Amino acid sequence: MQLSAIALRALSPAINDPYTAMMCIDRLGQALRVLLNRETPARYRFDEENRLRVVASPLTFAELLGAAFDEIRRSAQNDIAVNLCLLHVLEGLARHTKRPDQLHTLENYARVVYEQSYSESTAGYDVDQLVQIYTRIQQVIHNRRERLT
Repeated sequence: MQLSAIALRALSPAINDPYTAMMCIDRLGQALRVLLNRETPARYRFDEENRLRVVASPLTFAELLGAAFDEIRRSAQNDIAVNLCLLHVLEGLARHTKRPDQLHTLENYARVVYEQSYSESTAGYDVDQLVQIYTRIQQVIHNRRERLT
């Protein structure tokens, strides 16, 4: 994932460019959104004569989400702007998913980002923004679950 690598470099102390990191996060979110509604490819793939030709290990949505954002999230642990951007992207993904397992993944990931962002030293305005977007994500997930059942 080249965008993840660019975001990590942008977050390095030598460069310290959170805006580039946030642009990368947005683009990664767009790519994940495309994948949300695609079916996971079959593990077993057969030819025209029904002979097994490939045994694959397709990545799950949770693995793709982690590959896209885990290192960025860890590097941005103390950067409120980047964490807010991550939460906004997760909210957008939650609004477009149609599968309960993906909602569960997004819910868990949002909680991790929220918890790592919220600390004693977080300024009051930043806390308000964090709480606001995290509450919105929870509401979106709740509403999507109701529509799916």
